[in-house]
Amino acid sequence: SSVSDGGSPSAGDLVPFTGDPDADLDRDGLTALLEHAFGTSDMVYNVGEDLFAIDVDGSLNISVQQNLAADDVERVFEYSDDLENWQSAADDLIFVNTTNIGNGRARLQYTSIEGPAGTQFWRVRVRQR
Repeated sequence: SSVSDGGSPSAGDLVPFTGDPDADLDRDGLTALLEHAFGTSDMVYNVGEDLFAIDVDGSLNISVQQNLAADDVERVFEYSDDLENWQSAADDLIFVNTTNIGNGRARLQYTSIEGPAGTQFWRVRVRQR
């Protein structure tokens, strides 16, 4: 996907992350690196936005917002039964689709191969490539 409507043939539109990845200048609980990955600003308080959502309806459905210009980050989905021991969910999720939501952002949707067994906690961890 491209940040620009209609794409950007022969021109790059990626914006690399710079700065302190652990900073939280707007004090909304999202680090600067997370803000970069989601396509939000570390200068604007973002609580209440639907950046990462989980829905269970027999299977587990996850949606996460993506900054289309942030090709330098990787999203890792993990789950835990106790909030201490986290496991990668890479083999448990199937990519469903991408929906462009404008302003250089998209929503990625995933579903689980099997529904969750009992209580599980989920998170998306972002790291620089």
